[in-house]
Amino acid sequence: MKILEVNNIDTVGRVFNGYDLQKYLNKQKNIKAKQAVIYKFSDDKNVERLLELKDINFFQKLEKLENDILFNHSQLSLTTNLLLNNKYYKESDIIHFHQFHNSKISLYSLIDIYKEKKIVISLHDPWFMTGRCVHPYNCTKWEKGCNSCEYLENMFSSEIDNSKSNWLLKKYIFDNIKCEIIVSSKFMYDMAKKSKILKNQNINYIPLGIDINKFKPIDNNEILRKKYKLNKDDFVIFLRAQNEFKGTKYVLEALK
Repeated sequence: MKILEVNNIDTVGRVFNGYDLQKYLNKQKNIKAKQAVIYKFSDDKNVERLLELKDINFFQKLEKLENDILFNHSQLSLTTNLLLNNKYYKESDIIHFHQFHNSKISLYSLIDIYKEKKIVISLHDPWFMTGRCVHPYNCTKWEKGCNSCEYLENMFSSEIDNSKSNWLLKKYIFDNIKCEIIVSSKFMYDMAKKSKILKNQNINYIPLGIDINKFKPIDNNEILRKKYKLNKDDFVIFLRAQNEFKGTKYVLEALK
């Protein structure tokens, strides 16, 4: 079995974007895995860069045109043909997409890919279920068909409310394909099961795992405290310092 993990980047977010997964899969019998990305930072021979470095600037300009002027996502695409003509794609049995909207693969291309490959899509956010939002907050319009979007200023901000047409486009695409959808939380599973866009797809709840060989108690506590100039009794926590979506404000309130 040959599997291609597709994402916009390899080592950033490697636990969930397919990079670590292809490494794990390549240790299994009768499985070969590759990864196709736009931005490659590793020297892993199993990771293929879709774009040459000289083309990144043009890719970014096209991305800006779609995002900031046309206010659409994953419709104009430079990466679609590069993926479909890639040698790893051609020899793969399964195409596994991560962060689809970051890779700027065309939504329309999913229908063509479905005709020749098995498709797996890991949903790392609800974008596929909404008209435009990466997260709909408390809005429930996505359940039946987006319109009159209340969050145009949020991530992928838009001056035009095209949430309804984008929702209908996504529904059309998924009405014409059959794929395996993977979510890592019960929250996302419940949301996906409510989605009319994904109603014909197989939804799989697979929690993210932890590499206990890497994340484990260590005995060099004093070395780390000295390195980062921490007092012996300092209590240390880590958090995602991003106000939008990640709940940072609640952590700050709790710390007070």
